[in-house]
Amino acid sequence: MISAARFLNDLEDVVRLFFPTYRRDDPAFSHEIAVSEREEGGVLFARAAADGTVRSAETRLPADVSELIRKRLAKRFLKTVLYDALSERTGISFPWGSLTGIRPTRIGRELNEEGALDPAEALREQFRVSPRNARLVAQILANQEGYRSTGERDASFYLHVPICPSRCYYCSFVSELASRCPDLDEYVAALARDAAETARMLDEFGYRVTSVYVGGGTPTVLSAAALRTVLNAVPYRGVEFTVEAGRPDTIDEEKLAVMRDAGVTRVSVNPQTFCDGTLARIGRAHTSADTLRAFEAAKKFGFSVNADLIAGLDGETIADFSHTVRETIRIAPENVTVHTLCMKRGSDVHVKGIDYRLSEPLAQAMTEFADDALTAAGYVPYYLYRQKNALFGLPNVGYARPGYQCGNNIDTMEEFTTVAACGSGAISKRLCPGGRIERFAEVKPIRGYLDRFDEMLAKKRALLAPGFAE
Repeated sequence: MISAARFLNDLEDVVRLFFPTYRRDDPAFSHEIAVSEREEGGVLFARAAADGTVRSAETRLPADVSELIRKRLAKRFLKTVLYDALSERTGISFPWGSLTGIRPTRIGRELNEEGALDPAEALREQFRVSPRNARLVAQILANQEGYRSTGERDASFYLHVPICPSRCYYCSFVSELASRCPDLDEYVAALARDAAETARMLDEFGYRVTSVYVGGGTPTVLSAAALRTVLNAVPYRGVEFTVEAGRPDTIDEEKLAVMRDAGVTRVSVNPQTFCDGTLARIGRAHTSADTLRAFEAAKKFGFSVNADLIAGLDGETIADFSHTVRETIRIAPENVTVHTLCMKRGSDVHVKGIDYRLSEPLAQAMTEFADDALTAAGYVPYYLYRQKNALFGLPNVGYARPGYQCGNNIDTMEEFTTVAACGSGAISKRLCPGGRIERFAEVKPIRGYLDRFDEMLAKKRALLAPGFAE
């Protein structure tokens, strides 16, 4: 289908922007698409054709850079020429232009390193990113300064509790319901041991832990005693320490006291929406009143609060989502992340075949409303990532009150640091020289994690040890 063998996978990602069902060698795909290139005297000539619509362009590749950078520049250029041909052929354009990766901010950072005086302008000109999104990336890059890890031996510490009180219809995470987990007590003990052993590794290998994050699932579905067992196994105090208490109905003052005493500094209280009818439809067991109660309780204990919202939930109107954003601004959490509904394999929304794509323009209007409203309220955007199958390719964007940027969100989403992860399904990441990432994933099923605990610990030790992949 595409004649250019070089960068074939990346070029096919551009094709899927316009034709989401495209598969290589699919006989039912009837569009004729071709990309060709040649280089003469340091100038790269490219030609892309889409059903007879042809776009040609040329660019000079710098001679005073590494071959890796020359390859990067060529790939970007070919993708954009193909994007232009397909956009002209279909009459469709996308807010992120020819960008198909999950981290537009990484491209913005590369443009800075390459000497772009204005990364927003470079994103518009080189990738056809919309002015709004190009400006957003530039703002995020500026707002990350001073909050990201920069040390070669910095690390984030992550604990995973894959237990929930119920299953949301958009969720695809491997998690178990608290009411149906016979190994819960054994898992809590193993996770505490995993945390203690991993912390000793990090100390032995000379890492400096900059943040701790306890996620899931819903860690606060655990009893206060079980939560204390897990948190007390974490030896770090005086660092950013977050517990994801995403379900407001799992939060009470006894658990908040446990978290405070363990050194926790941030708590996630995730409304998702302030529309009770939507909460019932998506499988949440709490109400908006529960969210407000949990938020007030968390503030009473002195925690900074993170809150997650979702744009594009089934059945919601722009008025519903606007109400959610305004209510969130009213209660003033320190951090707000606006997620876009994503069609994940394994989720009920995918399995049941809900045609979420009908709401794509609406979801875009929702995210733009959130950006305008949160910015007007004094929040600043500070991290961004995209997911495959998100509505209209829309991103998840984190906003914070100035000075409250969450370093863990920046470091883990942008892959700025090594992550030492504990628990079933948890993924440790080793940041290697040159920015390469090596990963190790724990066994996902809780029973498998328990049965292979020592094996998992040994493999994680090998990943974190000095000299690995260096």
